[in-house]
Amino acid sequence: MEVEKLLIAAEASRSGKWSREFEEAQKLADKVSRRHFGIGEKETRYVDDDRLSRIENDWLGGSWDPCFQLYEFENLPAPWAPWSKLGWDVKGSDGRQLRALELFWRQLVAVGYGLAGRYPDEDDGDLTESEKEAIAAKLAADRDRFKPSR
Repeated sequence: MEVEKLLIAAEASRSGKWSREFEEAQKLADKVSRRHFGIGEKETRYVDDDRLSRIENDWLGGSWDPCFQLYEFENLPAPWAPWSKLGWDVKGSDGRQLRALELFWRQLVAVGYGLAGRYPDEDDGDLTESEKEAIAAKLAADRDRFKPSR
């Protein structure tokens, strides 16, 4: 997996998570996640304000993010164990957890427990162009009929 290779290279570099390889791995993981699960890491967060730190965003999200953090905490030291219940093998050939899980785990939790996204083999429910146009026309007609009260 390309994401795993990039993370290994990032781990080997002196910069670690601040390396070019880690940044590339994040971008590739987001692209893969969106293609296969219909969501990226950003969509697994309750609040995602670019002006705030990750900690501030998580704090504003109330109980949403602590649920994800609790899930991670409760499943240590064998984080791959619950994934097998969902039919996913997240271990490398050496039996250790894949590094890439760090970039995919939130999406896997969201999809696996029905919070957001979809399984790769599920229909993503995309609308056809004619369906999109019909919805846009109806919304425009509703907008034009709307008369604000004074």
